[in-house]
Amino acid sequence: MQTGKQWKLYKKKYKSLPDWKWIDKTFGSIPDEDSKILEEVKKIMVEKLKEIKDLLEPFLSGSTDFTYWFERKMVTKKDIDNMFDIYKKIMVILWESRHASISNDEKELAAFISKIAKDWDSLTKYPMRLSIKLADGWKKYKKEEEVPIYHG
Repeated sequence: MQTGKQWKLYKKKYKSLPDWKWIDKTFGSIPDEDSKILEEVKKIMVEKLKEIKDLLEPFLSGSTDFTYWFERKMVTKKDIDNMFDIYKKIMVILWESRHASISNDEKELAAFISKIAKDWDSLTKYPMRLSIKLADGWKKYKKEEEVPIYHG
């Protein structure tokens, strides 16, 4: 059975699941393993959220990473506050994801996917703006006379 058709069966059973078109557009193709489609969709959603988490962590931790020396000058205090709000939400989701995986319960996986789909725009809107802001910051960056030496 094709993945999209299998999803429709789950969608009938768990009405709050997002449409397959949204899954396909947002996360790309999903392996055609009918028995594991819920787990695969959850896995891809979590991978995207981990990417966002990895984007935010250096700013929140005060990283000594070389790139951070430059990028910290490109963000404001308000940016850091926004980053923390998103980071906190993502950490809650990652722990809920672990619970859904450990429980291995179809109903819990469907509920988890539904919740993430519902919150997706609020979780990704700011990180996408931040990515553009940092890309623009790098485009406009002018080398200082004396570049800080990395001691990490």
